[in-house]
Amino acid sequence: MTSMIGYSPRTNTYTDIDGKSFVLHAADSCIGTCPFHKPTEHSMSDWPSTFNWDMMRLDRVCEHGLHHPDPDTPQELCSVEHECDGCCEVREAVECVPNPGSHRAKSLGCICPVLDNSHGKGYMEQGVFVIAIGCELHDHQLTSTGSV
Repeated sequence: MTSMIGYSPRTNTYTDIDGKSFVLHAADSCIGTCPFHKPTEHSMSDWPSTFNWDMMRLDRVCEHGLHHPDPDTPQELCSVEHECDGCCEVREAVECVPNPGSHRAKSLGCICPVLDNSHGKGYMEQGVFVIAIGCELHDHQLTSTGSV
């Protein structure tokens, strides 16, 4: 039996390009966009998709074979660093801010420390970030929380 690649509303399952299938969360539990239940039209809509089990998110595979987070991925998951060749730079559905100290953030003008942030993985790879005062990408995170 061959299963169709993608989302099946009838069974609420997703089958990725590798043939792996799994049951999804309930459609009514989505908040905001969801790459499975509430997809939007974006520049990567026609790209093949696969589930990234390490990051627990849906990725789109570009023509170069690289995996990019689907733009409909919730904000807390889409800012995760990924190997990028620039294919996903125009993200129409979600504007993801790359993690402080990551290669992508640095290319966008981030002045946060690279080594203290483990190249975008966070201080000691714990998901806590060192943010430089004056960083145009991340300094608002300091002022919005009121703490340093």
